[in-house]
Amino acid sequence: MSCDSAYRYQWWLVVFNAAAQIGVVLSIITDTLEKHRIGICSVLAVLTVMLMDNANEFVTVHDKASGALADRATVFIAGCVLAAMMHIILIFAFGRTNAPAATQGPPTNGTYKTYENQMAERPVQEQHLASPPPSSYPPV
Repeated sequence: MSCDSAYRYQWWLVVFNAAAQIGVVLSIITDTLEKHRIGICSVLAVLTVMLMDNANEFVTVHDKASGALADRATVFIAGCVLAAMMHIILIFAFGRTNAPAATQGPPTNGTYKTYENQMAERPVQEQHLASPPPSSYPPV
């Protein structure tokens, strides 16, 4: 059995990984990384899981093989682990944002207004005094 028919999934993963890396480079070059950051991080996360699954599968191949096939399995395992490590670093780098987190409290640039501050800045409204009820009501 040939390698391309026995390991179709692994070859598909290699092509998918290369396409994702080209997409990351293109988004950096075209300055659209901020727009596509969530999608890129999602694809990289999926690829990381798939790469680690393939590395685990080829550990079994390496244990059962000998000679050149064992050496090829070792190289594939190393490539999967290195690519997964690169993806994890990119996920942390692209997942980082400069916006303040919701748990950090209000921003310190003075744009945050409490309810009391907003109410104090509203224009003063006329006081509406209640008028006394009429002395007689119409018949019902």
